[in-house]
Amino acid sequence: SLAPPTLNLQTVAEKESQATEPILMITTPGADPSQEWGEMAARVVGADKFTQLAMGGGQMEEASQLLKQAATNGEWLLLKNLHLVVAWVSTLEKEFSSLTPHPDFRLWLTSESHDAFPAILLRSSLKMTFQSPPGIKKNLQRTYGLWSPDYISALQPTQARILFVLAWFHALVQERRTYIPQGWVKFYEFSIADLRSAADVIVAQSTGKDMPDWLTIYGILENAIYGGRMDNDADTRILRTYMNKFFNTDLINASDAQVYKGVTVPAGNAHADAMKIIGNLSETDSPDMFTLPPNADRLVQKTRANTVIGGLHKLKNVTSSASGGFNREEWTQRLKPIFNLWESLTGSQQHCLEHPTDNRKDLSPISSFVLMEVESSAILMNMVDNAIQAITKVVAGNALMTSKVHSNALNLMASVVPDEWDRAWEGPENVHMWIRYLVSRAVALREWHKADQAGNLLSKPIKLNQLFRPATFLNALRQETARKSGEALDQLVLDSAWGSDDIAGASMQVSIDGLLLNGCSFEDGKLKELQTDSPGSAPVPLCKLGYVTQKHSTKDNVLIPLYNNSAREKLLANVNIPGGPDKSKWILSGFALMLEV
Repeated sequence: SLAPPTLNLQTVAEKESQATEPILMITTPGADPSQEWGEMAARVVGADKFTQLAMGGGQMEEASQLLKQAATNGEWLLLKNLHLVVAWVSTLEKEFSSLTPHPDFRLWLTSESHDAFPAILLRSSLKMTFQSPPGIKKNLQRTYGLWSPDYISALQPTQARILFVLAWFHALVQERRTYIPQGWVKFYEFSIADLRSAADVIVAQSTGKDMPDWLTIYGILENAIYGGRMDNDADTRILRTYMNKFFNTDLINASDAQVYKGVTVPAGNAHADAMKIIGNLSETDSPDMFTLPPNADRLVQKTRANTVIGGLHKLKNVTSSASGGFNREEWTQRLKPIFNLWESLTGSQQHCLEHPTDNRKDLSPISSFVLMEVESSAILMNMVDNAIQAITKVVAGNALMTSKVHSNALNLMASVVPDEWDRAWEGPENVHMWIRYLVSRAVALREWHKADQAGNLLSKPIKLNQLFRPATFLNALRQETARKSGEALDQLVLDSAWGSDDIAGASMQVSIDGLLLNGCSFEDGKLKELQTDSPGSAPVPLCKLGYVTQKHSTKDNVLIPLYNNSAREKLLANVNIPGGPDKSKWILSGFALMLEV
């Protein structure tokens, strides 16, 4: 079948396993079977007939003793995280093979994928892949596979309806990870344990009541369960918006309540009713199920394709230089494109290698920042130039090979940024792009310095993508605003205006050009929804940023995160943008501003 049913641990234990065959559960991030296995084992063999042991340093001897004891007494044993002790797994396999186990004995194992995992144990085991189910439908089927008909029927009808909504919510937050970084900025290990904890809280808060205390549920879900894993404010806001959308009295009480178009919340506490609704769902998810724009699928496909292409390119380069030996002819041929690129970019920009001078006294915070950026660019340019000159001399036979030259050359031939360069500035992974971006920034920063010395730097729009540390520029702007306005630094907050509007109450402001918008478009002074064929990112009008003591924002404004690049690796600021009355759809769309490449 193209969509096989999910396996149930109890079915595996009772119908497919045997005492002489270990059961190996291969796990993935966010999919820990320990709690589910423990509950299943308690039902099947009893709470006193199974043991769990997490492997790590020093547990091998205890594991061997427990193995012999369980095999003799007909008990179950679960050894977790074998990938942490792969060197000992061969010993485990030998000890297991020497046993004459009781027919009721079962050895369960968990391990993440590991290249050094012994093949003998792999071949002799009953193998299961334990991962978060792909797709909303599979996710819900697994959840209701864990929630038995007896469990659901024992609930109050209102509780059963809330748990269906919880199951949908859990599936959304897990499957939204498919759309990283637009769905979530990063991968969060939401697991079945989160679902169980949330269900326990909801049942406890709603027993004997018409409705639970929603504020308590919001707080626990955001601060202790799902949101406790998050370290990004934009992601936390998405989670909070989902909670407000699904966990409310109006939705639960509505007779025709829907969590998604065509997906009605079951009226009562019949397990079969929920399974029927789930069974009618499509096998494939669409972006609008998550309130993501319709072009999100295309962006995911493009990102995956670029990742595969980049990986193949890197593998090709690494493979061709795997020997690591010095071959003058090969090095000359393979390093020539890098050398030519550097020469073409810097031939007419030799002044960018010179350290800047500035005779002004009492530099303002912004002037000090610009000077620091130019100095940083000169240091980086000289670091690259010295490395390339050193390799050139070795290849020409005019200098001896050193470990540093050898390492740098191998990295360049593999299109990888040398470690020393990467530590100095975390730019693109591809060394060709890294060099291009470095030189373009160095050239632009010389113009920044020239304009700053002339006193007209902020009189025209600036591009933050020309800086190595754009977040530090915003801090310098805040410091200079405090100095100019006389306000305390900690009283100033960032505000924004778009187009021809100015920021009310700002003693100084800067116009930012070169911003891109992802997740929606910005036309005629307001946000608009995207279409399937819309580009992944689109430019926005000039944005003015400035620090004020109190934001002068309207009720239609919504905060949008501004990141340093399309991967959303670093948050620079949150700025106001006109969003209209329905702010939630923009938040759930994963909208964000980013610096132009």
